[in-house]
Amino acid sequence: MTSGEGDKLKKDVAVLQAQLAASQLQAEKGRKKLKKVLEQATGMLNRNNADVGAQVERLESNLRKISGTTEANSKTVADLGKSFSEFRAKIDVKLERLAIGAPKKKQAPVPEDKEKLFAAAQLQGSHGKYAEARRLLRHFISRFPGDPRVPNAYLMLGDTYYR
Repeated sequence: MTSGEGDKLKKDVAVLQAQLAASQLQAEKGRKKLKKVLEQATGMLNRNNADVGAQVERLESNLRKISGTTEANSKTVADLGKSFSEFRAKIDVKLERLAIGAPKKKQAPVPEDKEKLFAAAQLQGSHGKYAEARRLLRHFISRFPGDPRVPNAYLMLGDTYYR
């Protein structure tokens, strides 16, 4: 190798070292910039996660309140339905008395249990006490409209008018 070739080789090495240093400097700047962007993104994600968590908690709280209100409203509707059924049964009995012109007399209390009420209505009908059977059947129909025996109660009610 000649001295000219050696000098050229030294210059080439110096150029390559300068390029390497410039590339390293540029890479370091890129790393710093990337690190800064990642930190900002991480911070933003953490804030967003916290915001989403707070929103979820608010939504869950609202859902619990709405569920409680719905349950309370359902109970109120059920209570009103029962009260209305009892009121309707009393009105039906009073209207029947007015229609037949019967004097008011003390009647036996209406059983609260639907099994006993239905059995009492059947018993009164079988003993020929049709007015009392009608009264009990009307109570049964109004208090327990969802019972599977309601169609049979209507049939029995109609039979008491026939007999």
